[in-house]
Amino acid sequence: MWDVAIAGAGISGLTCALALQEAGYRVIVVDKSKGVGGRAATRRLEHTWVDHGAPTLSRNLEDEAQYGTYVTTLLEKSLIQPWPAAQIYRAAVHQGRWHLDKCEASGTIQDSGTIQDYAAPAGMTAIAKALTDNLDICRAQRVTKVQLDSQQSYWQIATEATAKDLPITLRARALVLAMPAPQALDLCTPLLEAGIDPSAIAALKNVRFDPCITTMAGYRSGENPFWSELCCQDDPIIQRILCDRHKRPIPEVEHGETWFVIHSTPVFAAQHFHESDLTALGQQILEHLGQVYRPWMAQPFAFQVHRWRYAIASGGYPGDPLSANMSLPLWICGDWCTGNKIQDAFEVGLDVAQRIHHQLSV
Repeated sequence: MWDVAIAGAGISGLTCALALQEAGYRVIVVDKSKGVGGRAATRRLEHTWVDHGAPTLSRNLEDEAQYGTYVTTLLEKSLIQPWPAAQIYRAAVHQGRWHLDKCEASGTIQDSGTIQDYAAPAGMTAIAKALTDNLDICRAQRVTKVQLDSQQSYWQIATEATAKDLPITLRARALVLAMPAPQALDLCTPLLEAGIDPSAIAALKNVRFDPCITTMAGYRSGENPFWSELCCQDDPIIQRILCDRHKRPIPEVEHGETWFVIHSTPVFAAQHFHESDLTALGQQILEHLGQVYRPWMAQPFAFQVHRWRYAIASGGYPGDPLSANMSLPLWICGDWCTGNKIQDAFEVGLDVAQRIHHQLSV
């Protein structure tokens, strides 16, 4: 019997798990993927690695809360470094071509204080792995059903294996669903007969997510861009491009490679999400990029495509983690509770850990 079972090894789930473990609880984390981090994702490609999910994390430099401490720890371990905000450009479409204008650096003073962006030289997955010290994690296990036992004395969590492992069944005094709201909704709706708070179901239904089709493209020729990020305005296919070379110069320079991460618009992703031929889809995106920006970018030496069904929460944030208000603790959370940033995920995970600690210690 575990004290707490957490479904989801993204930043919110891992933050929650680590905080509860440090408070003395027996915690188990379950995730459908083989890795950790959720959308803080990194993929190995050729001679380097590429962040194909969240590209950076941000911090208010005046923030002395626990998130600020976490970022400071990552800096001390050399897991992150300042992202060159001065190299962010806006690409506006004019007569079928992109025209670039420099954006204001995100490291300037804003209403909320000084905001600094950071990149992870070893990949964004590294900032998630920093939260996994001594955690018990069951990987490649998708949670398929959650229910209370007949005496309502513990949660039963059933899974199906996404790799070659056998499915497992877990028991825990408290349960956290740290996953995108639509996935949590699928697990929580059957609990209506068991007494889950209907307002939690309504809140889950209200959260909106945008999909994204992400193309990772590598080049051995062509110019070394002066920008680290392009934010595309009014382009029907591409929303954002990041140059990964500026995060990881040494291994790419040694092999003469430059990798770009190209994120589609939500509209394009929704239109093409279920197409089976990802290679053709990637080629369509790259051919468009060659037409509107640089012809050589239509011909990478290699590319891969990843589909994000729940790339980013775009609205309907409930404002707080959601409680099932049942006989045993069940909390539903993710960055989507308050926003769509890594900081949101971290702070929500801590919030849930504190609430569960209060409930279990009574």
